[in-house]
Formats: sequence, C-alpha cells, structure tokens
Amino acid sequence: MVSWDTVCQPKTCGGLGFKNLDMMNKAILMKVGWNLVTSPSSLWSQVLLSKYKLDLNNLPPALPTKNGSYLWKFIGRVWQDMRKGIQWTIEDGQKVRFWWDCWVTKTLPLFCYALTTIPNEIINNTVADFVDQNGNWNWISFRHLLPNNIILRISSIFPPRQERGEDQLYWAESERGSFTVKSAYHAISKNTYNMEDRVWNLA
Repeated sequence: MVSWDTVCQPKTCGGLGFKNLDMMNKAILMKVGWNLVTSPSSLWSQVLLSKYKLDLNNLPPALPTKNGSYLWKFIGRVWQDMRKGIQWTIEDGQKVRFWWDCWVTKTLPLFCYALTTIPNEIINNTVADFVDQNGNWNWISFRHLLPNNIILRISSIFPPRQERGEDQLYWAESERGSFTVKSAYHAISKNTYNMEDRVWNLA
C-alpha cells in the first residue's frame, strides 16, 4: 500500500501529482486573504477592515479571530502562510517598515537578521526614515546592526523617492508577482515534498 501523502507528491518526487485537498482549500482561502490586503476599496474588504480594525500599513503576523465571523476565522487560519508570501517594492518608502516588513529578502524581515538589539527609537521606522537629505541610504544609522550580506542586498536596492509614488505589494511566490492559487498551493506544499522518494520509479 502507498499512502495518500505519497500519491500527492509531485511525479518528480515519486508521487502521482494528485492535489492534496486540504492544502488546495488553504490556497483558495489565501487568495481571499490576498484580495483583502490588495483590494481594500472593495465593499467586503471595507467591512472586514473596519469591523476588525486591520491596519494594512502594519500587517500583523497573525489575526485575532476570537468572536470573528466564519469568513474572518477562515482567513485567520491561512494568514501566516499568506503573510509569508507578501513582498514589498520600495517606491517612496512611506508604507514599508524598515525592520518588520519583507522588502530585502523574500523570507524574513530585517529584524530577524539584526546582530544586536535594535534601539527603540528606530524599531518602528519606515524605509524612508533611513534615507539622508541627499537621497542616499543613511548607512551610519543601520550598518552596524546588520550582517554584511544583508548590507550588500540593501545596497542593490535604490533608495526610496517621493516622486515614485506609493510602495507596492507583490506576491513573492510568483515570477510575475501576481497571486495565483497554483503558486500558493506550491508555496505551502513544497516543504512536504520528499526528494528522496522514488517509489513509483520501481514499478
């Protein structure tokens, strides 16, 4: 007998490529969460954002779902997975929090790479706060707090400029930056792939 988990593995990993229904359901719910964040002007988004006081400029790592509606609780179930795929493109730097939002790497915010305790007076600053009066990165304000490999990544990013408009969200799990259920499914299922399992190759 071959387990259902094995059958749901990609063919390249020894499975048959069947979709895991629980993960597919999560991927669909992640699309609902993504639409909530990226389409705040829609009526249903306005209702939820207002009712549950969700600040889109300060996305929490998890949603408080106690006493929430079924829809809100469903979004809360997949919020962390959806949140991991959110990436920012820096334009004016006014929305993105320098330490807390993913804008340098695709996996973790800069807070996770800090070499020492980040001073309270700058912990909640936006990216724009770390640009000097000449429009260049104000290296002296953060270089000593981050490892060299992260400093190099920041140096490859153009400092924010007000004339470029607002910072923009994109989906890091897709090559084009657009959310798709397929890319969401791959994002939450890839950690379950067993690259060593070649059971079907034995047939």
